Amino acid sequence: MPRFSPVHLPDGFLFTEVATPDGPFALLAAHGALVSCGWSEGPTQLLPRIHASLLTACEEEVSATAEALRQAAEAVASYYADPLTPALREVPLKQAGGDFTGRAWQRLADIAPGDTLSYAQLAALAGNPRAYRAAANACARNALPLFIPCHRVTATGGALGGFRYGSAIKTALLEREDVAYTALHPVS
Repeated sequence: MPRFSPVHLPDGFLFTEVATPDGPFALLAAHGALVSCGWSEGPTQLLPRIHASLLTACEEEVSATAEALRQAAEAVASYYADPLTPALREVPLKQAGGDFTGRAWQRLADIAPGDTLSYAQLAALAGNPRAYRAAANACARNALPLFIPCHRVTATGGALGGFRYGSAIKTALLEREDVAYTALHPVS
């Protein structure tokens, strides 16, 4: 497991990084949950991605926040050791958005490693089949990549689609998950 040494930020926010093959993975927690994360981003780049309603953390929640951050750091390390690990789903998460965006994030969390959906399929699962642009926007606004796996959404027809951290990381994540899934489910 990674060495865990959180950095205490103002207002009860905690920050740490985990080294990964895709670059440093930054984690920011508050309110007893992970609130933002991403590759090669420090806290000053993660804070603007948090919904305004979550920007005021609570100093009294620091021990729960530290536990959530530790759990998130271990889950990232576990994912890179085994992309099929359920550890990512066990981390307390908190992000805020509108109704459609919230439903889209819930559907994203249901996409298993080794599977993908198109933006149109995500829109349909979130309750509005014609809202594929809103589905893409929900992916772009997701402050919790890897935990809410927006990298598993591709364009209709199988094109890669966008990803905040670039096509190289998206491709590496999808290939890593596909290799692990195929090893457990060989085609006969």
